[in-house]
Order: sequence, then structure tokens, then C-alpha cells
Amino acid sequence: MKKIVSVDPSRFKLDEVNPDEFKLIGYTCNECDIFIFGPATNCQKCTNSDVTPVDFSGDAILHSYTLIKVAPAGWIGATPYILAEGELSEGPHVLAEIIGMDFDDLSVGIPLKITYVIHDSDKVATAVYKWQVSK
Repeated sequence: MKKIVSVDPSRFKLDEVNPDEFKLIGYTCNECDIFIFGPATNCQKCTNSDVTPVDFSGDAILHSYTLIKVAPAGWIGATPYILAEGELSEGPHVLAEIIGMDFDDLSVGIPLKITYVIHDSDKVATAVYKWQVSK
């Protein structure tokens, strides 16, 4: 069996032994208590360097979305696709493709949950985080 790796280990943690265990990751500022998605050495709000790693719940609300018809260079998914901005329950906004829904069925404010899909190549299986509508 091919090893599964995260598309971005600084933002998406995947348990290699139990692939059902996965988390978006970031930091929280110990000075002003905001949360930051992804790698950080300083708080984006107060610039304090006292930040602590955290795992995010993966629960979010759809903040905005758009249909992408021409994908950026390096995109390995199908086109067109829906790019969604989800606001995590902890506060940060995360951009990712939304899967399992038609564009016309989406509306701002619906609940989302982070998931992932595997993009398999000859060399590696890559886990890419995506949004799905939470039921």
C-alpha cells in the first residue's frame, strides 16, 4: 500500500496509521487569544511571538464561494470547481474546494466540515483538504 502524505503538513495533519484522523492546524495567540490558520511565528493581530500550536475542529460556516473555470497552474483536480471560503468555528477563514454540492445549491451561511480526497500518482498518494456540506 502506498503511503499517504498531506498536501501541506503545515496546515493539514493526517494520521498515517489511522487515515480517519485528520485536522486542520494552526496557532493561537497567548496574548490576544485569536486563532491563526497555518504556520505562524507571530500573531497576525498583535504581532506577539507567544503563539501555541492548535488543532482546529474542522467545523465552519460558508462565508463565500465562486466557480473557478480556469484552474491555476499546478491544479490537479477537475475543472470547473467551486472554491469556498469557510469561516472556522474558531475564527480563521480557510479557502478550499467544496465537494459534493452543485453551485446552485449553495448559499452563504450553510454549515461545512473539512474532509479530504486522495490524489494518486505513480510516486505518491496526496491527501488534499476540501470542504463538504455538514449534515
